[in-house]
Amino acid sequence: MQQELQLTQAAVEQMHDSLFLLGKDGCIRSVNRAAIRNLGYTRQELLQMRVMDINPDADKTLWMKHWERMPQIGSWTFETHHRRKGGEIFPVEVISSRFWYGGREYLLSIARDISQHRKTEALLERRLQYVTRLSAFSRGLLQPSPDAIPCALKHLLEATVASRVYLAQVGDTPDQVVSIASSHEQCAPAVEPRFKEPEFQSGSLQVSSPQRWLRVLRQNQPVLGLVDDLPAEEQACLLERGVLSILIMPIWIDKKWGGYIGLDDVWNKRDWLDGEVDVLRTAAEMLGVYLSHEKAETTLRNSEQRLSEAQRIAHIGSWEWCLHDNSLVWSDETYRIFGVDPDRFVTSYEGFLECVAPDDRERVRAAVDAALWEGAVYSIDHRIQHPDGSMREVHEQGEVIFDGSNNPLGMRGSVQDVTRQKETEQQLQQLLKQNQRLHRRSMRIQEDDRKRLAHELHDEMGQLLSAIKMDVAYIQKKWGHNSTELASVTADIQDIVFQGIQGIREITQRLRPPMLDQFGLLDAIQELVDKWRQRNRDTKISLSMVDEIPRLSDLQEISLYRCVQEGLTNISRHAQADYVTVSLRFEDEWLVLALEDNGRGMDPASTHDGLGLYGLKQRAEAVGGAVCCRSVGGQGFWLSMVLPLAPAKLDGND
Repeated sequence: MQQELQLTQAAVEQMHDSLFLLGKDGCIRSVNRAAIRNLGYTRQELLQMRVMDINPDADKTLWMKHWERMPQIGSWTFETHHRRKGGEIFPVEVISSRFWYGGREYLLSIARDISQHRKTEALLERRLQYVTRLSAFSRGLLQPSPDAIPCALKHLLEATVASRVYLAQVGDTPDQVVSIASSHEQCAPAVEPRFKEPEFQSGSLQVSSPQRWLRVLRQNQPVLGLVDDLPAEEQACLLERGVLSILIMPIWIDKKWGGYIGLDDVWNKRDWLDGEVDVLRTAAEMLGVYLSHEKAETTLRNSEQRLSEAQRIAHIGSWEWCLHDNSLVWSDETYRIFGVDPDRFVTSYEGFLECVAPDDRERVRAAVDAALWEGAVYSIDHRIQHPDGSMREVHEQGEVIFDGSNNPLGMRGSVQDVTRQKETEQQLQQLLKQNQRLHRRSMRIQEDDRKRLAHELHDEMGQLLSAIKMDVAYIQKKWGHNSTELASVTADIQDIVFQGIQGIREITQRLRPPMLDQFGLLDAIQELVDKWRQRNRDTKISLSMVDEIPRLSDLQEISLYRCVQEGLTNISRHAQADYVTVSLRFEDEWLVLALEDNGRGMDPASTHDGLGLYGLKQRAEAVGGAVCCRSVGGQGFWLSMVLPLAPAKLDGND
């Protein structure tokens, strides 16, 4: 028996996660080596402390509430924080189980450091924010509006969490002095605008900016750094305006340096992340294209009236088609977009259709007919084929010309080459898919860790405790009748071992439900509901499921299971409901899981995503589904997860 006890102690000491044995008063009664290593205290120091000394989130009142709630929920998994001896606070995931020994109650808690997991989540969230805001930035520039640049800069400011974002177009005077021709700026709340200063409105950049910056920007390189790391001249320039960190990217218009876009941080000495530099570089490229188009539009406005009218509609290439003689007039820009020689190309409606990609011709012809004879708006995206076989994406919009009797005479309109914008959108979609793959991989790693820990607890700790139980039973049978004291001690040990086995079973069930792997999703949900019903006897719960479901991926099954688990846990903690329904059904090509209660719900005006709901949404989106919830009139709560029955193919590495 002594050997088994020593083996158990060795297993506990060699765990990677911190283990704490706590009394009802919050005192730490025992710890393993991982707890000593993670917190930086000695064993003797920890045994003289309480849980409130290492957990900044806990106080005596909260601890007693936590303790009193344990008999109702048995094992409990939650996230909190620990404080190291040096004062550093870090997040942990804690699994706690309550048991009795020697007539006293104790709490067995296993704490895992999830700092790296939180950093990964933050990085994924930041990258997704970059992609989302950059997509909004791109869409803003595509809108023909005078507020396009301010709106786009606002999205960029939110994406980078900077203090100030600004755009300046520059021009060279005859004496080669670089000056600001126009500027735009967006600032965070309480941050003073930079371009309201006179020297930035009409002054020379040679006077208001360090010379090195101009040289670097002309070489198509960024200017960035902390104020402390820059030369004295540049430090003085920044500190005068209260700037602690700076990032400036050049803008090239028509293959010529035409301005810059910059970010200031007046709050922190900030090392700019690679993602932030890439976001600003992409924004600068988009602005270069946008400003190039804007410059071309300004030039075209000064041309003859027909071209000016066409530019009012489309801002790029223009065309006009006469139904009477089937003549088609194109501007020089339109010829360039279509890649044809004006001297050789026969401009007619049939000639235009020949330039349209074969697969798009019927759709374009139908759009023209609908505009002419049905009054529909002519606005269409389609592909065109150049003489060399290459394909381009264009956007066309136009209007029908009528005579005094409202009969169509022809059409006029514009065409815009949107190939680069389409490619940018495809790249953004790829980034979004990459983020989904990263999240799926994160989910897979997390579930694999849970499964591994569950197996280790079941196979190692469970077998050790079972062996101890058998040995104690043998001792009791062999010598217990000779000694009342020995019989009492062995009985106590059997009770402790039994509680330990039960605690391990509950922990492994929370980590990775065996029923899900052995019998599938339907049986696992049935077991989860049955156990919840036993623990919440005052609440009636109804379960309705389909008889059979098609084969789902592991991530889909665990997402549905976690949704039921999270939903029922929240109902137990917060809903104060007396009736709960759980259903799993088909709707067209979707599998729909729904949980609903008649509890107190929550105020719709203050509804926000908690960490649990946010995690469920991330899980669902990673496998092509969605999560939604509602609370009508503050009475009751409804939660649903919808997953596709035919999921898209996942990356082989997911």
